[in-house]
Amino acid sequence: PPPPRRGVLAITISSDMRFVAAGGVGGEIWVWNAEDLSLLHTLRGHKDAVTGLRFRSGTHELYSASADRTVRVWNAAENTFIDTLFGHQAEVQGLDCLARERAVTCGRDATVRVWKIAEESQLLFKGGQSLSIDAIAMLNDGHWVTGGEDGSIALWSTRRKKPIAVYHAATAALLEEPSLMLSLSPPLPPNPLPTGTPCHWITAVGACRRTDLVATGTQGAVVLWKA
Repeated sequence: PPPPRRGVLAITISSDMRFVAAGGVGGEIWVWNAEDLSLLHTLRGHKDAVTGLRFRSGTHELYSASADRTVRVWNAAENTFIDTLFGHQAEVQGLDCLARERAVTCGRDATVRVWKIAEESQLLFKGGQSLSIDAIAMLNDGHWVTGGEDGSIALWSTRRKKPIAVYHAATAALLEEPSLMLSLSPPLPPNPLPTGTPCHWITAVGACRRTDLVATGTQGAVVLWKA
């Protein structure tokens, strides 16, 4: 496929492996045929960088997050725009979804939002992570994990407006035991370093769907967690 002329920040593949979508710093979203790599569509509408992309499982419905503070809903197969979701007060940094018509996002406003697409409503979650929340991954329809600029990782539930658990200085354990698997389930183990110890930004979070296995990425390391 013709390469984007500007940087790519997000990429996703539909669950039936028919489409590949990528988002760039200019706000465009490119959709390719995954079989022959032909460029099918260029979706435009975001006014700033596309920071997150996910296909809803079992569909060709595409959710996009952007530094323009919005989330957009598209039909990638039909090259159509469906809706714009407003709520974040700063750049949206991360996005995830499963099969339900919902998405979860996080952003530089230190909030997490659950978007109920069909109901045209949203739920706001905050607390525990004071700086930008930059990465998010769903474990199941009711739980997700976030990582942020302050080096912490948090476990959330739709039943609570604040995190179930927050592990501050989450990456500090790597300095002592790089192969350690840590637990996010209360009661939490003590932080491995004193409060105020500088920690690396959590820049990526991944989850094995419908299990308790979580991975976080930071400078030079990956950590495994049990949620």
